[in-house]
Amino acid sequence: MLRKIKVPFEVFLLLVVVLANIYVVFTPANSLMNWYQTDDAFYYFKVAQNVSEGRGFTFDGIATSSGFHPLWMLVCIPIFYLARFDLILPLRVLACISILLNAGTAVLLYRLLAKAVSKEASALMAFFWALYPGIHAVTTMLGMESGISAFFIVLLLYQTARYESDYPSSEDSPNRLSWLGIIAVLAILSRLDNLFLAGMIGIWLVLRRANNLRYLLLCDLILVAASVFVSYFLRLGFKDIYLQYSQTAFVMLGLALVIKPVIFYAAGLYGHTPQSSWLRQLLRWLVAISLPTVIIAVMMIALSLLRVFHGFPRMVILYDWGITLVLIFVSRAIFRLVARTRSFFPPASAESSLRRNWKPWLAIALSYGIPIATVLGIYMFTSFLYFGTPTPVSGQIKHWWGTLYTVYGRPVETFWQFFGFPENLKGGAWGLAMALSNDIGYARLKTIGVEDDTIFKNTVMLWNAIFGAIALILVSLNWKKVKRSAHHLGIYPLFASNLAHLFYYNGTYYVNTRHWYWISEMVCITLFGAILVECAYNLLRRLRLEDLIPKAISAALICVLLISFLRTLVPLIPPTIPPENETAYVDGIRALEEVTEPGAIIGSTGGGVIAYFIKDRTIVNLDGLMNSYEYFMAMKNRDIQPYLDRIGLDYVYGNAYMVTESEPYVFLFKGRLSELMHVGGATLFRYETNK
Repeated sequence: MLRKIKVPFEVFLLLVVVLANIYVVFTPANSLMNWYQTDDAFYYFKVAQNVSEGRGFTFDGIATSSGFHPLWMLVCIPIFYLARFDLILPLRVLACISILLNAGTAVLLYRLLAKAVSKEASALMAFFWALYPGIHAVTTMLGMESGISAFFIVLLLYQTARYESDYPSSEDSPNRLSWLGIIAVLAILSRLDNLFLAGMIGIWLVLRRANNLRYLLLCDLILVAASVFVSYFLRLGFKDIYLQYSQTAFVMLGLALVIKPVIFYAAGLYGHTPQSSWLRQLLRWLVAISLPTVIIAVMMIALSLLRVFHGFPRMVILYDWGITLVLIFVSRAIFRLVARTRSFFPPASAESSLRRNWKPWLAIALSYGIPIATVLGIYMFTSFLYFGTPTPVSGQIKHWWGTLYTVYGRPVETFWQFFGFPENLKGGAWGLAMALSNDIGYARLKTIGVEDDTIFKNTVMLWNAIFGAIALILVSLNWKKVKRSAHHLGIYPLFASNLAHLFYYNGTYYVNTRHWYWISEMVCITLFGAILVECAYNLLRRLRLEDLIPKAISAALICVLLISFLRTLVPLIPPTIPPENETAYVDGIRALEEVTEPGAIIGSTGGGVIAYFIKDRTIVNLDGLMNSYEYFMAMKNRDIQPYLDRIGLDYVYGNAYMVTESEPYVFLFKGRLSELMHVGGATLFRYETNK
């Protein structure tokens, strides 16, 4: 008699995800290139190819290039050793690795969710992560660092949840904490802005003995940061005036993040002092808000007088005081409602006492933080020695772009944009939360033949309102379950890191954020979506429907996801193509080769794909994202022409308007370009060297 073999769900999940994708690895080259839908991925590939061939970390073979995240580059280097045999072969291998990373992330997500919600909800959301086209296109198909970043973000959350369940708040394991620190390091090296998540989880772990304290401290850090930025925008607006004073905003932010929580703690806003009457509590609250405001004001004025920075909009202090007053009051009022206490402040507890707990807090901080500090210190030091700058030059350039009028975009111009809601809601930080309403609205209007943008936006907003109302109802009916699940999943530190991440980009004049920047936000939305699904299933159970109903719904929706995924992927990356299209992906590059001589040095405003496939020519990245720190400084100082003359630039290839009319290129090439021809979908210019 044959034994019944029980396959673990994780194995089933892994097999389905891999089998749904794996055909891509064997498709013709022209189809495979549709997997890599951004030129930025080839920045990694060309540098990895050069490193594997002994040229060092360089894109063009002329200057060192630091515009990448280190862990994904380390993955790419051995793979692109294969490029010396066949340029397409490493692309196939990398696609396979991306598929496995996506499947691995889905498995980790399932295991994380299974600790907080039912297996039915966990299974559905794990498949959602792996197969929903809007996520898959960002985390798996691009060839960017987003896939490995997602894997280590979810792994960090999963191991944090395991640590909290394995060790009561009265116990700690230095070894396990150090391993968590190492996982946090890998998340940071996957994508450097995951430092926000690592930091918030560090606070979450250090203060695990004092639940009220860690919730409120995470909340206050975000509210303090929001207050500073909002105060500056209210006083100065979002345009160039803010840029003139942005340095003072960052100084004030640093002071506020240190001074305010310390005084809040001393004043009892975290519950370590005895409770008293409402009048005394409100008086303490007013003093706790006003005192750090006075201290920060004095320090900012002093720094201004010492010429640390030039000028300081002093009305910002009053804006910040008023906003902080309201935000802290609201946060404590919400705490009072959630905790169901009569006191305005958290009740006094031994667990929140600094005097009693500073030693275990310090021990946890060191166990978790030493691996992070050590590896980051080594990375920044070696980066400075090798590249001349401790952080990737690409990020510095995108901050600089915010000071220009460039085709790459403009900084945020409204409070909606600042908090992550651009005009194209699907493309913002919270785009995944809007994706379902966007897709339903688009499908509905397409069915009835309506293409008006205004009607489309109004329809999407209507669906957003409907889904928002449903979510509120589900949360209110399952409030205790929601709180417990959010705690187990680590949504609080994750969401706090999402907001810090958002403020960093939108408050620092950073432009040209791309959809793969928002992976941690996608994870947060997916986790919260799992809680909502579980709430809906609980509602079905309350209606005394069969327990099989949630399982049947999950199974049906997983089938819909799989079918939708294949219907999207297969037309995009067809298994076969007509013979005449076999080399279409390099036709433009071959045309460029025909009109330039071997050995030519060609500048391109992007150039990743061209640099990887072109033969006997050198492509120089002109936007600087994959170029040297020296190049960036010369470009920033508008003194780039001597550099271009020195390297012997022969041609410039790109969009004619971008090269001749937009900043920074309009002053980089002034008087040096003569148009030759339109070739391969762009314009070729001769660069005239000043001899």
